Amino acid sequence: RVSFKTGSVCFGSGYFGWACSLDTFLKKHVGTYSSVPLQKLEELRASLSARECFIKNIIKPIIRMHRACGVLPMLKKDKNSIDKLTRTMELLSVYMPDASNTRLLDTGEDSGSLDPKKFLKRAMMAWLPAADALVDMIATHVPTPAESQRERAHLLYSGDVDDECGQGIASCDASAPAVVYVCKMCPSNSRRKKYLAFGRVFSGQIRPGDTLRALQTDGTETNAKISQIMICGIGDKMESVGHAEAGQLIALEGVDEALGKAGTLTNSSTGHPVRHMHFSVAPVVQHSIKPKDKTKTTKMITELRHIVKADSTARFSTDRETKEHILAGAGELHIEILVSSLLENSGIEVDLSEPIIAYRESIMSASKQAALAKSENKHNRVWFKASPLADEMVDLLSSPGIGNEDIKALGQMLMNRCGWSSNEASRIWATGPALMGSADESGSEDQPTCLLVDGSFGLQVPQDAKDNI
Repeated sequence: RVSFKTGSVCFGSGYFGWACSLDTFLKKHVGTYSSVPLQKLEELRASLSARECFIKNIIKPIIRMHRACGVLPMLKKDKNSIDKLTRTMELLSVYMPDASNTRLLDTGEDSGSLDPKKFLKRAMMAWLPAADALVDMIATHVPTPAESQRERAHLLYSGDVDDECGQGIASCDASAPAVVYVCKMCPSNSRRKKYLAFGRVFSGQIRPGDTLRALQTDGTETNAKISQIMICGIGDKMESVGHAEAGQLIALEGVDEALGKAGTLTNSSTGHPVRHMHFSVAPVVQHSIKPKDKTKTTKMITELRHIVKADSTARFSTDRETKEHILAGAGELHIEILVSSLLENSGIEVDLSEPIIAYRESIMSASKQAALAKSENKHNRVWFKASPLADEMVDLLSSPGIGNEDIKALGQMLMNRCGWSSNEASRIWATGPALMGSADESGSEDQPTCLLVDGSFGLQVPQDAKDNI
């Protein structure tokens, strides 16, 4: 389990580019760990993780930094602290406002000429750089590929862990069949409209020129030929290599057209895909988007497809009924970033509609009483009860290739694979939720995972009544 006290929890701000853990502040107190007795280190760790010390030594300095940069209003009692903070930031080569907050140190600029948020970002990145905290946590707490795959093989591999691919993943074996999971696409700097497929080699070896099976997340299968293999070099530079083997993080060229946003590559004829990554956020905020210059509509569509393919939690679609173009993201900030990328890459200015937010709710336990609904003329009454479906059934309904349009075929599948009786299967009225009339540009849709079943007995319900429920 992760815990802030052990240094395995890191908090920060991606927007302002800083991050820290308990160990970040411990190092500020004791310098290097090597010269400090273990007992004293544990005492310092315990004291800093206590609520009062945490607020005094960690939270309040961060708040004072926000006040010094003008993002938060400055308080009179903070004046002396701000002076000390200003001198500290000078040592970090970060220009901070002086005590009067009217000029920038060592410059002739007026303080109002610099955006406070940009100023805070520069200060926080110098004071608590995210890279230092993240690299330290990875080196200290993240297990090696061999260790982690041995423990997680049954969670990673969708097939039988006892087959050749499953065993290769569990042992991180370079001599086993090749299994590569691609988790993200990033635009290639060298080739416009082409993508680098980032992922990990879980087993086996791959080389440029290899042709592999590409297993997409929607269940489809094609072939992909690797044209180049790259690994991260110094900084943000990529280095081309002649081969990659189990345990390595890589970027591939030439496979972007065979895969969507993610997928599995393997040279085994019987291999199964690695389970798809699930994210804690979903694209629930939707906007209708159109260019201010209508002649740039086609270019906007092309650019947005390019941007969305590189973002695992964004979607771009076209409404089937209204023909509006819909951009969906995890929140307003996410939408703002996508639109900014569009403007930066193509210079296209767009208009957004008011946000359309899809609220996602679910049933946690069976309802204790029936809910009553009446028709508009008050002649018909319908009682509903709700209960959660079994996890296995939800996984089955949401799996690729399961068609929910044919109710009879769906009922037959539930009889064969979930043990439903013929009476229950024949009483399915509908599936949901509705897909809001749009599909992802890649052609994939969220599968409905709710069932409406007629639980009445001895009643003949007319079709027109069903159509209005």
